[in-house]
Amino acid sequence: MSYFWSDDEEPFLTKLEGTQITVGQNIYRLGELVSEGHSIKIYERHAHFIAQRESDGLACMARLRLQDGHDAKDIAYCAEWGRQIFEREIRPLQLTESMAATPTLLDHETVFQTAVHGYPGGYINAFIMSKVPGRPAEEYELSKIEAGFIKREVIQILDSMQRLGWAIPQGFPDMVHYDRETQTVSMTGLDRGTEWDPNDTEPITEDSYLVSQFGEDIWWSTTSFGSSSES
Repeated sequence: MSYFWSDDEEPFLTKLEGTQITVGQNIYRLGELVSEGHSIKIYERHAHFIAQRESDGLACMARLRLQDGHDAKDIAYCAEWGRQIFEREIRPLQLTESMAATPTLLDHETVFQTAVHGYPGGYINAFIMSKVPGRPAEEYELSKIEAGFIKREVIQILDSMQRLGWAIPQGFPDMVHYDRETQTVSMTGLDRGTEWDPNDTEPITEDSYLVSQFGEDIWWSTTSFGSSSES
């Protein structure tokens, strides 16, 4: 698993691996830390963890935004800014909840830190979403048949999202996940998008520039023919 750190820092939140957090009515156990960043301007650390719902073992993803100290004169401003970012991250999951190809929002809540988190009493803006199957499509060696299938699915996903009121203005290949075993295509990272008027939507086609952006290292790079091969 790759880690992504901001500000040239070493990972700080690995200490939370194996701990539990209650969000909504459910207890989740945090597993591997996938990514971490530090928003210095608003005194906040943010991270993604692979997680598990304790009640039934469901695999999921936990997104945490933890207050990391504060400047007394800016505390209300920073907390409000953090709340707005949190709400913007969960908004696309709420709008696309009817879609099977995007993560499902399982729980979200603002809870408070204990000693283990590093800033007792500080807030944690937390949300839990389902874990999509497979891995980033760009990590596979894809046949042209597979790549064509993924491209058609991406077009349908983007078009469906726009009709639900959320649009992705720029294509990022790492948002596209593919599960070869189940032939499932999913899209993550929806917070890179923006709210959209469903009544002001033009159909997305394979000739759309947005679709070509998503294709880099996925359908741009395929050279083989025939059925899928193991990557």
